[in-house]
Amino acid sequence: VVVYAKLENEVGQIKYLCSDGIVVQVEATPTVVPTATVTPTVEPTVKPTNAPLKEGKISLPKTQIVKVKTGKKKITIKWKKVKKYITGYQIQFCPNKKFKSKNTKKKYVTKKTSIVIKPKGKKKIYYIRVRTYKTITVNGKKVKVYSKWCKVKKAKLK
Repeated sequence: VVVYAKLENEVGQIKYLCSDGIVVQVEATPTVVPTATVTPTVEPTVKPTNAPLKEGKISLPKTQIVKVKTGKKKITIKWKKVKKYITGYQIQFCPNKKFKSKNTKKKYVTKKTSIVIKPKGKKKIYYIRVRTYKTITVNGKKVKVYSKWCKVKKAKLK
């Protein structure tokens, strides 16, 4: 029911006309008495803090090696491009299958999706893997966050 109010005369008589056609007349002037005083307060839901950042888990997308081409003294590696959330790629190659050797080498590439490496060892077989990384700033220091390594590929020099 919708109520409409209308002042009829100077004496203070008020008639209320309702949406269903009923007319109600009030003899005295109505007064509004507040029952409570409400003061709105707004509190922030997140309070700013100068505390150092806590450790969290960041997961980056993995890449995978598409092609490994070998030559006499060089190896060409191509991998799938990851379009979002990364700064670059880290390539690791080593004559040891478990990458636990002093001959393990790491290279960083930012924009390309291929690289030519020239191993200096006498070994004929090299194992290669690639992962993505993102450089972030934590407490004023630049830190590299890495994805998981892709599957290891084997390259045999000719």
